[in-house]
Amino acid sequence: MANEDNLREFYLHWYNEINRTKSADVVAQFTAPDFVEHTPSLQGRGIETARQNIGDLLAAFPDFHVTVEDVMAEGDTVSGRIRIRGTHSGPFQGIPPTGASIDVVGLEWGRVLHDKWVEHWLLIDALSLMMQLGFSVGANQTEDDVSD
Repeated sequence: MANEDNLREFYLHWYNEINRTKSADVVAQFTAPDFVEHTPSLQGRGIETARQNIGDLLAAFPDFHVTVEDVMAEGDTVSGRIRIRGTHSGPFQGIPPTGASIDVVGLEWGRVLHDKWVEHWLLIDALSLMMQLGFSVGANQTEDDVSD
């Protein structure tokens, strides 16, 4: 099997395990000790960073579920287009639980060596997420005003 096929399988297995277990404990089996998270709001290093990030998502959205819509791999890099769904039942980045259902898309990519994430980047549709959580951009506001 080509390395690209292995990376695609790794990526699908990662989300299958997160979806199945709903536990941040699975992170250790998929993450290298020298892991680096590059996503601006999640930045950090090491397995504990990855575990904390997944744990925070699962605490905020206990029914968190990711559907992989596309996955591509080349060399040691894997990327995917994902759909994230869940119910906002716990605090999320300072926002108290709203009970709102979310359905947002994201693009992510990362480097994988020896079946472990070593680097990761994620971009999600943050404006859509915030609107689904009850925030809106008024007629006299711009997206820049909302981020202040």
